[in-house]
Amino acid sequence: MSRFDFEVCGSAVRLEGDAKTLRHAQTLFQHMATDTAFQRCHFVSIKPSRIEWTRADGSTRGYDLTTGRLMEVALGALVASVIAYDSPETVLLHGNGLVNGRTGKALLLIGDSGSGKTTLTRELIFAGRWSPVAEDMLAIDMRKRQLRPFPRAMSRRVDGSEEKELDEFPLGNVKPVSVAECEVVLLQGPNAPVLRREPRWVLWMTSVTGRIAETAEASGAQCDALGGFHRILLPLTATGDERAALMAVCGEEGALVVHSGPEDVVDRALMSRPPKPEVSVADASGSLPLVGKSAIRPWVPERPQQPAGEFFMSMARLFHDAAFVHATPGGSPHDTVQALQSVVSRSNGSS
Repeated sequence: MSRFDFEVCGSAVRLEGDAKTLRHAQTLFQHMATDTAFQRCHFVSIKPSRIEWTRADGSTRGYDLTTGRLMEVALGALVASVIAYDSPETVLLHGNGLVNGRTGKALLLIGDSGSGKTTLTRELIFAGRWSPVAEDMLAIDMRKRQLRPFPRAMSRRVDGSEEKELDEFPLGNVKPVSVAECEVVLLQGPNAPVLRREPRWVLWMTSVTGRIAETAEASGAQCDALGGFHRILLPLTATGDERAALMAVCGEEGALVVHSGPEDVVDRALMSRPPKPEVSVADASGSLPLVGKSAIRPWVPERPQQPAGEFFMSMARLFHDAAFVHATPGGSPHDTVQALQSVVSRSNGSS
């Protein structure tokens, strides 16, 4: 039995399992490794098809999963849940963060999977002055109004697979960054979703029991399985009570909900990349709904999710001083970075 200790946003986590199974987790979280002894720690046992999480208060949860890319998703969801469990004042957004070593300004790159976050992150690092502070998840302390470091290993898609960038970008002494020093870049990438027919409530989870299936069927939901995960699509007509009942049953049955929330059912059609990048400064009213859509909803049943209206208002308070940029990548990644840096330079006087 091997083990791997790491610290994320002030929470200590110990992973245990055989060396082969742990290798993927060690790749992802190597920059967070620690040998510090903690009095309070979360214990996670990783097996080829299951994760068991013993939380710092002694309570235990178990989740079925698959290996490879989907294990990465499940581990990411688990770490998000650890942060939310220990730090309820922290908001989690899907995105990358970089800091300019000369000015101290930061860029928050927010967008769907495949929108170009990691590609632009790499290009900005190659361009100089920019260093990564958070990969794939932005952990923002609402009380201190700070972006907390999340130095996960960087990965990029290569012909549909995942290629890990391990030691290419050493992170050094990464410190929290004030939200007041952040500029928010909202990416609309080549895999941006295309509306199909109607909005629905989508749940991705690692297992579906008979009770969950029965509750979903009573709400008129469609259930299917993709790549080892289960997906439940609730129709537009589903009521709030029906959604709440389904989430309650998921919690009682110990099913890890990797993602849940109102979103458009999409066909992820690969759209042609425009010949030139489109980058422009935007206002908060058109940007905050996109920021809210990127929120990561961790599975912590003891801590109910903030209502959508309250969450939107909290985002408005958090980013009231931030500048927003909308960007559609085009041409080469270098072209997009040049256009992005030009707009950022004009909006905040940095380069």
